[in-house]
Order: sequence, then structure tokens, then C-alpha cells
Amino acid sequence: MSDEKQSHAEVVLAAVRELHEHGQLVTRDVLAEVTGLKLSIIDDRVKHLTDVGMINKRQRGVYEPAAQYGPPRMIFHAVLPGGVHKIEIGDDHILTLSPHETRTLGHMLAGAALAFTSQELAYQALERNNELSRQVAAVVRRVAKASKAARTQELE
Repeated sequence: MSDEKQSHAEVVLAAVRELHEHGQLVTRDVLAEVTGLKLSIIDDRVKHLTDVGMINKRQRGVYEPAAQYGPPRMIFHAVLPGGVHKIEIGDDHILTLSPHETRTLGHMLAGAALAFTSQELAYQALERNNELSRQVAAVVRRVAKASKAARTQELE
């Protein structure tokens, strides 16, 4: 692979990651707009990045970065007498947090939780919108077909 194509791949991958992190839909048109690259280059680099496992197709024409993490580990949380919180992550990490530390950690993670929630809601709204668009298109086709049949009957 030439240096030019490699740099294009890096530009496209960085754009995919950034758009995805901000909860935006990643399509070839959006990538072309954000990167300034031609659609033919975007298509080539998206295919390459998909082939090497750096990005995944979420659905037809929509992409997301491939997970860069290992499989999720089990997380266990318990509240002990006296308000102490015990958090176990996998088999190798155990946190024992005072009530103050737990509140601080909760405040720190609240933003991430809200961001995840808003991204999930946006994704669900998009899915519902796509489904409604498909249903409306089907109704329009049926109405057009019925209207054509009625006109044909009137002419007979």
C-alpha cells in the first residue's frame, strides 16, 4: 500500500472514530464532507478498512469503528455496612471505596452515562424513523397501485 493511500486510510479511520464518538451517523457522504476526500477514495478506503477489521458496517451504508477492546469483563458492585462500596472488575481488580470516593466516582461517570443514553436514544429514533419511512413508502406504493387500478376501471 502506498504512503498516499495509507494516509487516506488514517484520515478516514480518524473521521469514522470521531463521528462515532459524537454519536453521529457515519456514511460515505458524511466522510467525504468531513475529510474533503473524493467519494471514490472514501469508498476505496472504507472497503480496505472494513477488510482489515478496523471498521464495521452497522447497516447498509453506515459504518462504525471496530471495537478496540477485549471482551467485556464481569463487574460486581456491592454496598457494605457503613456505606463502603466494593467494586470487582474481572478477576484481577477490586476497588474498595469510601462513601465520599463513591460519590466522586459517580459524579465523574454521570456525564458518560448521559452521553451514552442520548446516543442510544438518537440511534433508536433513527431506527424508528427508518422503519416509518419504509412503511410510508409501502403505503404510497399501494395507494398508487390502487389509484392506477381505479383509473383503469373507469376507462373500461
